[in-house]
Amino acid sequence: MSRDTNTSSAEVVLGFLEEAEPWRLRSPQFPSKVGGKPAWLSQRGLPSLSGLECETCRLPMVFLLQVYAPVSGQDRTFHRTLFLFCCKTPECYTHNDSRCMKVFRSQLPRKNEFYPYDPPPEDEPPSDPEHDQSVLPISGVKLCWVCGCPGNKACSRCHTVTYCGKHHQTLHWKHTHKKECCSQ
Repeated sequence: MSRDTNTSSAEVVLGFLEEAEPWRLRSPQFPSKVGGKPAWLSQRGLPSLSGLECETCRLPMVFLLQVYAPVSGQDRTFHRTLFLFCCKTPECYTHNDSRCMKVFRSQLPRKNEFYPYDPPPEDEPPSDPEHDQSVLPISGVKLCWVCGCPGNKACSRCHTVTYCGKHHQTLHWKHTHKKECCSQ
């Protein structure tokens, strides 16, 4: 990158990363984060399996990051999160072609059916052993174990782990689930 010496330049910080306790990365804490699984803001309007495919190679994209970005002074965007998904296939990335990346937006007004009106407490909430991270509360939408996106295909042996599609089921089976399946 070259810089014109006749123009003034200011440093711009777009963000920074820091370690966080696992409970702070859950949806009720409205996290911004890189990696892992998306902490969906709402159980409605989640992207479909076909909506999460790379438009170049048609393989499922992976979650890269999310940014909590509410719009001040607008009730309908009191809670607003942007989710970035990208393809894992290097050949899909070409100059001026963004078909291998997708951004999804989820937003809610301050008064909604999912979150309290007041901000979440700064202290760690009491642990709930019955809370299942693979199912969203209220709607019961099942999520893919690999990517955290909606997934209604279950492991045919144990029927407890769900996936968004065959690609993620095969990936999880080869790497860990084969050893864990039906072990407990």
